[in-house]
Amino acid sequence: MEFGKGVLNALPADYSQSEMEDAMLTIITVWNAIVLDTWHNTDKNEKKVLDALSQAPKEGQLQVKRLIKRKKNLKTKNF
Repeated sequence: MEFGKGVLNALPADYSQSEMEDAMLTIITVWNAIVLDTWHNTDKNEKKVLDALSQAPKEGQLQVKRLIKRKKNLKTKNF
């Protein structure tokens, strides 16, 4: 899962199943939010994701912002 590599690499060496599931959920949620926003020509879902993380640790917010940027900058917008 190249798109989410940064999030997965940030997991601790002894990560739990729950931590892996949370990381995968984050990656998939960001991907889907940007796909939906692209289809509907909006940023509504991106804003919802960022709002949901407003109280999260700064590192987590930064990882999500990087995912959003990565998805938006993909050369091919394959959905």
